[in-house]
Amino acid sequence: MRLLRWVLVLSVTLAAVLFAVSNRQLAEVYLWPLPFVADAPVYLIALGSLVLGFLIGAVAAWYNGIRRRLRRRAREKLAARENQTPALRPDKT
Repeated sequence: MRLLRWVLVLSVTLAAVLFAVSNRQLAEVYLWPLPFVADAPVYLIALGSLVLGFLIGAVAAWYNGIRRRLRRRAREKLAARENQTPALRPDKT
């Protein structure tokens, strides 16, 4: 499994390097609501947008799982309390 992961990582890295080497031309990027224009290599625009999209997706997935994690923690606390020894339980009188 570790070998498969390294092969996958190395192949993706090689593809990104080859993409960067073959797309070094400059492109103008207009930052629309602002009056700025930036010149950047095409590979930087493409790979940067991929990384930005990955980060936005990761944050969205993390935020989406907050309620589920909180519910699971609450269930685990409840289960831990129910598994206490009877001597430690308060009387229900």
